[in-house]
Amino acid sequence: MKKYFKRALLIFMLSLFLLPACVWAEKQVLKEQFPIAADFKLNDLDGKVVVLGDYLGKNSVLLFFWTTWCPYCRSELKELQNEESELLKDKVVVLAINSGEQKDKVASFVKKINLTSRVLLDQDGLVSDRYELLGVPTYFLINKKGEVVFSGNHFPKERLGEADVR
Repeated sequence: MKKYFKRALLIFMLSLFLLPACVWAEKQVLKEQFPIAADFKLNDLDGKVVVLGDYLGKNSVLLFFWTTWCPYCRSELKELQNEESELLKDKVVVLAINSGEQKDKVASFVKKINLTSRVLLDQDGLVSDRYELLGVPTYFLINKKGEVVFSGNHFPKERLGEADVR
């Protein structure tokens, strides 16, 4: 009986030390799985300052990084344009961030394709760097808490429900 009691006590004592470590490890995995989006300030084509943090808490945000010279970006911009009214109904704000190009070139391109999404200018590429952009097109879906719940090179239609979940 004493042997059984000692084993049970040992297991109990170990669990007291291991349980907090397991919970901490789980929180770390979740933090890595859903990192917090880097806040930023960028100008739109009208020269107005847009701050990502102003949307969080009220809306989910879909960031779309693109360039005028990228053929894949053009097709994604068309899909984004087609989906934008539905996204707004679901309280998902679309911010189309042009990466590394001059305002005049971007404005001309936007006018030519009749793009209605809000276009932001990341002329120096600092926001693209903060998001560790590897190429364009790239989407980041950010929930209301500011967590990145999706990043990828295609429109995240099947993942949009995750924007409100957390």
